Amino acid sequence: TLTVNRWILTELSSTIADVTTAVETQRFNDAAGSLYRFVWNQVCDWYLELLKPIFSGTDEAAKLEAQACVAYVLEETYKLLHPFMPFMTEELWAHTSERDGLLCHADWPAPSFADDAAASEINWLVDLVTGIRSARSEMNVPPSAKAPLIVVGASALTQGRLQRHQAAIERLARVETIELSDTAPRGAAQVVIGEATACLPLGSLIDLGAEKTRIEKALGKV
Repeated sequence: TLTVNRWILTELSSTIADVTTAVETQRFNDAAGSLYRFVWNQVCDWYLELLKPIFSGTDEAAKLEAQACVAYVLEETYKLLHPFMPFMTEELWAHTSERDGLLCHADWPAPSFADDAAASEINWLVDLVTGIRSARSEMNVPPSAKAPLIVVGASALTQGRLQRHQAAIERLARVETIELSDTAPRGAAQVVIGEATACLPLGSLIDLGAEKTRIEKALGKV
């Protein structure tokens, strides 16, 4: 089973538990917030994005697994959303689900899957890419610009993750290459992820002099 699928199923189970508890204790805003984060941030922003190379690749078994997992996640999500969006989810259920009957008659979901290792690995990937994107944005790096990523102090676990997810990191974080080092390069934006520090050399990406002037002006205003 693909790690990314085990991750989303783990996050789905966590969301089911959170939403169920919130509904049972009449904290409907918390239930809606948990659903929003899961659907928008995890499924749309990351899960479907990470599946794109699989759907455009040549591994038919992986494609079938991903399609089945997406279908299952959507069906379970419709059930969770149904109390808040009854008409829309009922319509989606009729169009996309292969189950018989109405959504309102379906059993409420129950947490059924947990893979802490898979969840930790993909959440690490999400944190890394998010951190790099934030650093690029803060330093006004042009969206199209690419640079090597230098990772300092990476453990064996992190090194394995970097290797397994190299293509995704390069694509999603606009990274040219990934290198390991014992020291951080000069003039680099740094992002701490776990025990490691991800460094993005800025010399070839931005005008360091202009950026220094901008920061000094901001400091002066403060």
